[in-house]
Amino acid sequence: MQYASANLRHLDEYAARWPDDEGELVRKQDKLVLETVLLLLVADRVGARQNERSWAELVEYCTRWCRAQRVRYVMARHPQTVTSLGAGHLHLSALGYPDAGMDRLVANAVRTGEVGAHGCSPFRRMEQQWIFRQLASGPLGEIFSGLITPWDLDTPFISSDMVGIYSNRDDCYALTHALMYVTDFGQDEIPGITPEDLRSSIGSAACLALAISDFDILGELQLADAVVPGTASGAVQCGWALRTHVLHKQGFLPGPTFRDEDYERQPAAGRDAYRFLHQYHVAYVDALLCATVLARNEEWLSPGENATPAVPSPDALRIVDIAWPSPPHRTPPAVANLLELPIAPAVLLEALTEAATIAIVRRYDLTALTRMVVASKDSRAGDSKGIQVAAQFLSNQASLI
Repeated sequence: MQYASANLRHLDEYAARWPDDEGELVRKQDKLVLETVLLLLVADRVGARQNERSWAELVEYCTRWCRAQRVRYVMARHPQTVTSLGAGHLHLSALGYPDAGMDRLVANAVRTGEVGAHGCSPFRRMEQQWIFRQLASGPLGEIFSGLITPWDLDTPFISSDMVGIYSNRDDCYALTHALMYVTDFGQDEIPGITPEDLRSSIGSAACLALAISDFDILGELQLADAVVPGTASGAVQCGWALRTHVLHKQGFLPGPTFRDEDYERQPAAGRDAYRFLHQYHVAYVDALLCATVLARNEEWLSPGENATPAVPSPDALRIVDIAWPSPPHRTPPAVANLLELPIAPAVLLEALTEAATIAIVRRYDLTALTRMVVASKDSRAGDSKGIQVAAQFLSNQASLI
């Protein structure tokens, strides 16, 4: 909250330095503020409001942005933006900060039949449904009551097992957002789907994040795992150890779009604006993760899992050598760091095996994939999802002969 408050007070100045997107209904600065209010909504569940100074300052900044004249005009002109650009107002209302004038605009927009009517992705519809549910017991409840529908749990990214070699960043975001909204950030359980099945998908997606060293996706997947009852998957426990190590070492988590060379090219007065734009999301996700973990009523990480130093097993080192031989390939920073962390050898080996499978398939190196399957035959990774997926992929390629 202090990080958000320290930067939002400069948002007007920052936004003037960001690439122009004035033609968009929801601009970069709008999206950033909307995500700040979402963070407040979740953090309020674990007592964040007690930090009176930061809380009051953030509410003031967010209210100014979310209820500005521009927002009112856009909502009146484009009623479908009630759950996108207007979401900040709705979240503030759910937090107990109403605005009668904005409520009238919302009611008028809903009466047009355009709110929630336009085509959007399944997880975006889930976000809309989550917003409607946050307001069900408040003054806006009557307005949105007719728009609340049962959760659609047949979407592939919930009902099907995700396989990392066939997935991409968008698939990961679809999975994480769906789980966040359907569970109300861990407040509810998903009926008909076991935590084990959900964690199979989350774990595979986390291995993809490790293979490409993307801390933003990795953070969202840790958050998705934390909203599911039970103990975190092995890959997510590796992600948590990595996240903690990087935070202690660097003081921040690297954003996927931050580039050192672009940062250096900024004028001195523009560097803070660049850093915030490209780092805020991964920081906000980590804050949501911490709030969700604090709100849990049970252990999430295996007790003592990372308590004592562990040396990577020969099997783990062999997998890394096969997947990322140097030269010509460089071991991803996330994987290189994992090898130095106190993670239980069996947990590390399973995560590395699937991450390696993903990396090898992404460059379509069938020779390396075959070597890895053969090398893992008699190891503890032999029955892992990573090796099973690798063997099936090789079998599929054999049909080309």
